[in-house]
Amino acid sequence: GRQLAQKARDLLAYLRRQEHEPSLSALSHTLQAGREEMDARAAFVVDSLPQLEARLDAFCRGEPEIEACFRGDAGRDGDEFASLVRDEDMRETVERWIARGKLERLAEMWTRGLELDWSRLRNGGAARLISLPAYPFARERYWIADRRKPRQTGAAAALHPLLHENASDLARQRYVSRFDGGEFVFADHML
Repeated sequence: GRQLAQKARDLLAYLRRQEHEPSLSALSHTLQAGREEMDARAAFVVDSLPQLEARLDAFCRGEPEIEACFRGDAGRDGDEFASLVRDEDMRETVERWIARGKLERLAEMWTRGLELDWSRLRNGGAARLISLPAYPFARERYWIADRRKPRQTGAAAALHPLLHENASDLARQRYVSRFDGGEFVFADHML
């Protein structure tokens, strides 16, 4: 969902800022083979980078109907497609699509969870990986309670009795402690 939309925006920005256009084959190979496949998917069947830019731009603007653009959720449809591929007739159909270069049909089915060996569409041509924007992981936090210890409260419980707050940042490591004189470490040091 959101990560796919962000990935499309990142890729569009990348293409627009390149002084020298990457080859379409290197770009497609990197996106197909150099990235982990996620559940939310979009596929564009294009003949040129300007065509890809135009369709990515339409996708980023939320246009519902884009020529040769396919969207799907492999997480929702993946089990259905996994069982389809086990069917001998379906495997033969996919093989025929690959042999005939039916890219739109393959792209549509891939977005819904069909597993494809993309290298078979390159007719043995050399492919190289290029540097592209990284995947935009969702910025969500999950905390896991340690059930082996009794639950403690307060910032000091999570660190050390003499360290009350972790105030570290990317530039330096730093801890803060505040004492009122009543702490156990001062008991034998009072005048």
